[in-house]
Amino acid sequence: MADALDTITKLINSPPGQLAAGGVLAGVVWKFFERIEAVLTDDTKKEIAVWLLGRKKLSPTFEQWPDTFAKIFDRVFTQNAISTLCFARSMIASMASSSPLHGGKRNHEVHAVASRNFDQRSKFGSKGRNAA
Repeated sequence: MADALDTITKLINSPPGQLAAGGVLAGVVWKFFERIEAVLTDDTKKEIAVWLLGRKKLSPTFEQWPDTFAKIFDRVFTQNAISTLCFARSMIASMASSSPLHGGKRNHEVHAVASRNFDQRSKFGSKGRNAA
């Protein structure tokens, strides 16, 4: 049972597994709303449309958020998005934000350990190199 759970966890954590899980989730959401739409009458659909179109505007604080975000982004990363300075600042911001996720380890160290563990298990089974 533990081997099955490990296999499922590895599948979900792998990039193809994540892509498949995202596709399944999108399909479930699509089918859900397709079935809901089939049940609703035309009058109910019109009521929902009127409700969505007639909603109140956002408060002034939230209306200005896109402009505020753009100004802050331009200030931090420069207005020219295709520049060496923008790239360097973006790289620093990416490294700084991902560092706490890896417990302070460098990204290549984390990748090396993960790939080494995966290689040992996939080539020689779950027992490691000495099993062959």
